Amino acid sequence: MTTTRARLNFVLTTFAALGLAAGGCDSSTPSGAGGSAGGAGGRGAMAGASGHAGGISGSAGSGAAGAGASAGAGGGSAGGAAGAPAGVGGAIGTAGAGGGAGTAGGAAGTTGGAGAGGAGSKTGAGGAATGGSAGNGAGGAAGSAGAAGGGAGGGATGPTKVGVVALTESTTSFVIPTIGATTITAAGAVASYSISSGDSSACQTTTAGSCQVFTNCPTTSTPSTIVDAGTISITGLNPSPVTLSRISATQGYISTSYMAYLWTASTPTTVTVGGSTSVPAYSMSINAPNPITLTAPVPSSVGQTGATYTIPRGANLAVTWTGGVDGTVTVSLTSGTAPSGVTVTCTAAASAGSVTIPASLMASLGATGGFTAGVTSSATKTVGEWLMDFQASALGSQGTATFN
Repeated sequence: MTTTRARLNFVLTTFAALGLAAGGCDSSTPSGAGGSAGGAGGRGAMAGASGHAGGISGSAGSGAAGAGASAGAGGGSAGGAAGAPAGVGGAIGTAGAGGGAGTAGGAAGTTGGAGAGGAGSKTGAGGAATGGSAGNGAGGAAGSAGAAGGGAGGGATGPTKVGVVALTESTTSFVIPTIGATTITAAGAVASYSISSGDSSACQTTTAGSCQVFTNCPTTSTPSTIVDAGTISITGLNPSPVTLSRISATQGYISTSYMAYLWTASTPTTVTVGGSTSVPAYSMSINAPNPITLTAPVPSSVGQTGATYTIPRGANLAVTWTGGVDGTVTVSLTSGTAPSGVTVTCTAAASAGSVTIPASLMASLGATGGFTAGVTSSATKTVGEWLMDFQASALGSQGTATFN
């Protein structure tokens, strides 16, 4: 999992390379299926600039996930979004937490004559990683008739086809020598449309109520092919539209990096995708969630690398916030790196205002790591052979952590 400084460096270097303003995508979780941020995303691995991303949030970072798989503007775990390898935790996806571990993909093709495989969806670690096997292979041919009747042939699953569009925004505070207290606001969007030959390996997952612990996460993901989806624009925000451009013929899409929030309240927003020979045209709408303000825990200090939290491992951790209206808040605690790292994520309706992480799960964390909390709204739908995901994440807090 990346630290706050790593996220900031990723944001700056990614956008510097693209000739854009500071802000933008980041990664932080192993492949899942992209979130928060990413992007969020976000949601397990997410389609990001060059791979799947789950948060403008999953695996986030460079590679198969948003401009770094979790892609989150400003960095962040963003579950990354798509359940494909790599995770749009994306532009800071909120809590991509391990991306990973999604439930089994779609069902195999029906038996008998060519049955199309079902489109599955995976729920990922931290934000929901969408993905799934989306098996589109035709079912096996019907067996030849026997004395008692015909035998049914077995169905074969086809490649996974996942499309992710992830919005993200965040504000991070720093104290810089000679400058003093500084706040950086960043927002943007990433997208990726990928075709993979099969599911990536998943983390080992333990579930306790609304929380999950991810361990033994893979360090590699299933290779995938990033394809063109035509034009992509998002309306309803400020400014509007937000237009995404293809980074290269082998990478996903990214928007301009904005140094201000794209939304400041619950806001209806729509993504419209023009389509191509590889990806069907479609549109989806969600309510970008009202940003939250974290009230506990509070940082023990704020320095050049951002906020630092000191959190006990031997007690329940109560996380509280204000401003929750819609969407889901994901809290992610991480320590170590894959495959030996540990990620603990817990989720709650934004309107609940709090979530508690049990001491039994806190005890699984190492001495140091990271803490993120953010709110994400998302939607998925099947379009032809594709599983499409659209998500928006607002990071509430992020920083390094000392677990004592």
